[in-house]
Amino acid sequence: ITEIPSEAKIEAQMVRASSIYYDTNNFEEAQRAAHTLKGIAGTIGALSVQKQAGNLELAIKNNQKELFESALEKLVVVLLPLFEQLKLVASSNSEQVDDSEVHILESFETVSEKIAALAQLLEEMDPDSEEQTEDLISSLKGYNQKVLLSKLKKQVAGFEYDEAQKILDLVKQNIIDKSEAD
Repeated sequence: ITEIPSEAKIEAQMVRASSIYYDTNNFEEAQRAAHTLKGIAGTIGALSVQKQAGNLELAIKNNQKELFESALEKLVVVLLPLFEQLKLVASSNSEQVDDSEVHILESFETVSEKIAALAQLLEEMDPDSEEQTEDLISSLKGYNQKVLLSKLKKQVAGFEYDEAQKILDLVKQNIIDKSEAD
């Protein structure tokens, strides 16, 4: 897992390469780079990155410069949180988690409400955020967010509310991505 950020850097280079190739009219190489990025994103479950890389690939294939520029901007926007999440995963690689439990997923609406409530408490730097974090963690057991949630719990317990908010934003985005994929 510690090598994941290196893969993320490769993905970032591929995005940059796509831009350079497009500017030099090397469409075949640019399309291949976008296609590879789309495949890597799909492999690791980064659905929003996969979707935007697919849009970039399509824009290159159809030689649509305006669509390409828009797709590239959107791709960069969705890559940044992914890179942050990969760094968190790599920094938490020593944590062991029990995957043997099966959990019933709470509704997306319920989870969204709990995330919003926790976000409000974090913004207010309210000590009750620790209890709300525990409630959210129990609600998200079936969403495969164990590493991020562990990090969130540590940040809240350490009164690192700004960092906790960043992690909560990543959790929220992952839940949104999962609900859109279902």
